[in-house]
Amino acid sequence: MSTRAYINVKRKDGLVYSSYLHFDGHLAFETLQQHYNSQDLAEALSNFGDMSSLGKYINSKGNTHSFANPEPDICVFYGRDRGETYTCATPYISFEACRNDKNALMGIEFIYEWDGVSWTQIPL
Repeated sequence: MSTRAYINVKRKDGLVYSSYLHFDGHLAFETLQQHYNSQDLAEALSNFGDMSSLGKYINSKGNTHSFANPEPDICVFYGRDRGETYTCATPYISFEACRNDKNALMGIEFIYEWDGVSWTQIPL
């Protein structure tokens, strides 16, 4: 069973990019705080868009990582690792616009937001 979440990152351009996380959304907050705790790291994560699972690291050091054979502690992205299209992070003009997109939020249990300084868990 999955615990779905959205990871929203306010980028330097002022827009907020929202990425879907399918598995273990209830555990994501600690991982985000510990491993994606700078503007550059948060933006790098959002550059890959929607993901199956969040790991401590974005990229693998080897050549064996894939959707079917994920390496431990590496994020698994639908676009990069499974070759899916239309999995980019969705841009919004604000955090409020993300939170008010009721169609996107169906089935979502957690929302995490990077404001340029820190991560916040948004109650649903």
